[in-house]
Amino acid sequence: VGSEILTFEECRDAILSLGQKPDPYWTNSFEGLPRHCSLRDRPGEVVGLERMHFNTANRGTGRDDLAPICRKQGQLLFVLASRVSHDETSSSKSNSRTGVVRDNSHVIQELNGKTQRRLLAKEKVFYLVYMKQGGLTYTDESMLLDIKDHFQQRLEERGISLDYLWLDVGVERQIRALLDPPTLPSAMLLQGMENIM
Repeated sequence: VGSEILTFEECRDAILSLGQKPDPYWTNSFEGLPRHCSLRDRPGEVVGLERMHFNTANRGTGRDDLAPICRKQGQLLFVLASRVSHDETSSSKSNSRTGVVRDNSHVIQELNGKTQRRLLAKEKVFYLVYMKQGGLTYTDESMLLDIKDHFQQRLEERGISLDYLWLDVGVERQIRALLDPPTLPSAMLLQGMENIM
């Protein structure tokens, strides 16, 4: 079961472990923002400079520019809830490149019951698994490849191997139950295991 990050220090550590910068940060009690730990990955130039947000309010509200960060027990490290562009639906009508990718033409590999042993078997590799209901779209894949391009050099400098996978939780219900995403779409960071399931 996923759990919220309850301290400022753990929130900061979680953001650093994801290869992100926590500073400048915002901390306060405000019900109009996500509760506890969240991250703004694209700060504004003048307004909205804060990256890490730690909200101590008893209740919270989701916001498009903030991605909540939670933790998982055992092999599962941190969950970074992803955001979907508001114009994805409208752009898919006008641009055929945003359609669902269901064949072998995509770069990001699909994680499913048949591929899990092969894809997650590298013990010293971390995996960013993008989870959603339905197939991977070109918009999804483009977003994941942009993230990969953005972090690849920094990860390599630190000697960290990170691979990217996607999962259709509507089809792979057993894996969904195991990973227990707090919201969809989500992305979860997993550590490879030699002996899995």
